[in-house]
Amino acid sequence: MKFLISLLLLGWPLIFNGLVTHITDGDTFKANTENGEVIVRISSIDAPESSQPYGDSATIALTWLCLNDSVTIRNYGKDRYGRLIGEVVNSSGQNIGRYMVRHGYAWHYEAFSRDFFLETLEDSAQVGSLGLWSQAMPMQPWIYRHGGWQKTSQQIRAQSRFVDSILNANPDLGIPIYK
Repeated sequence: MKFLISLLLLGWPLIFNGLVTHITDGDTFKANTENGEVIVRISSIDAPESSQPYGDSATIALTWLCLNDSVTIRNYGKDRYGRLIGEVVNSSGQNIGRYMVRHGYAWHYEAFSRDFFLETLEDSAQVGSLGLWSQAMPMQPWIYRHGGWQKTSQQIRAQSRFVDSILNANPDLGIPIYK
């Protein structure tokens, strides 16, 4: 009940329509509505950051799916950045979040998910090596945003030094060392 009241106080209806005017990245866009312009973060997904592999592909896919198109948005409230969180369906009836995950343009953002069917779609994209899943080790954007790429490279260097130290300390392990 408190959730419903807080949404009404925000001035946005639970379900509304808008025209997508700008794509920010693979999971965020601006839309003009009868209540004015709104920035929408697609619910339950997280697309790669623009500086990550497939970040540009995700942005292009979202552009193709809904730029200059009328969309229906189910309002779930606002995030800490003031963006409206919403489930989005384009004029062709496609659920945008599901499309992005099913085709490997985004991860199912389980920590904030309202759509657990996305888990099945993500598994399918992963098995089919679609989009970001064609990479050997794709990094989730929520890890990347917090310096995960630095930690990963530091961990790889540390592991490499550790293996070298074991081999140098124990030359009788029977493992050929190629130099």
